[in-house]
Amino acid sequence: MKKLFLLFGISLIVCSCSWIRNYPYSVSDFLTDRNNVLGYLSDSLARAPQGAELSQNRTAPPSFDPSFPGDKHIISVINRQRWTGCGGHTILLNLSDRLLSSADQGNSRTSTATQLLDHYFSGLSRFGFRSGGSPSGGWNGYILYAGNVWFREGSSNITIFGHVYVYPKDKIALVVMSFSEWY
Repeated sequence: MKKLFLLFGISLIVCSCSWIRNYPYSVSDFLTDRNNVLGYLSDSLARAPQGAELSQNRTAPPSFDPSFPGDKHIISVINRQRWTGCGGHTILLNLSDRLLSSADQGNSRTSTATQLLDHYFSGLSRFGFRSGGSPSGGWNGYILYAGNVWFREGSSNITIFGHVYVYPKDKIALVVMSFSEWY
């Protein structure tokens, strides 16, 4: 009985030590995730898929800066209080007839909006982020929509929201990325 109790005790200690090693989500882990994900999104949103081009709209917001406000600033805030941040970026795309006709627009799984959502956000999986499930989508006869949310399993510190609105008649798409973070 003593051996069984000792074995059980050792097992408990080993399990608790491995839990402590994997948790909590360190500042270093948070900053690595933040830099990887926001860097990926900055690169991704700077490129248009085949059959589309980035609009040269003069009123468009400036480029998305993934390094703002910088690791040193975030660490200095974390040393005093909880860090919270949010941000985002929007791009406007001009779409070709070929791209619009290549998809069944009535099917939310194959619509141009879903294809664009996948193009811009599917690479988040490389960094351990997963989507909240199948993209939500819709079509009201004038506007196609697809959207989803991405987060890192085991950490809810960074959440990415992606939305795509396609206006087939006008041959344009609006891609909206926003993120929320805390540590």
